[in-house]
Amino acid sequence: MSLSGVSSHSSNQLRRIRRVPPGSGLQRGALPVPKKLRNAVTGLLRDDGYGAGYKSPHASPDGVVMGETYLPDELTGRVLYEPSDRGEEEAVRERLAKLRAARAPR
Repeated sequence: MSLSGVSSHSSNQLRRIRRVPPGSGLQRGALPVPKKLRNAVTGLLRDDGYGAGYKSPHASPDGVVMGETYLPDELTGRVLYEPSDRGEEEAVRERLAKLRAARAPR
């Protein structure tokens, strides 16, 4: 979908997403990709921990691996996007609420 077909509300959401959250660690630029997400194309990289412990969400029936995180350590636990309750984002908001409730400590 091109941005030209986005409603004014959606485009406001896009602008909000692109803002760098204060204290997010992103002010200094790109953060390193976690080693478990890096491709271990050689034995040396595998020995260095590349790809170790990776759990693919594609192999899960719901497309989610509960408790798994794919963000750099500096961003773990931060909320970088909060969908609105309008349009397609409402379904995303509801799914995120269920996932967050399921992973919350009890």
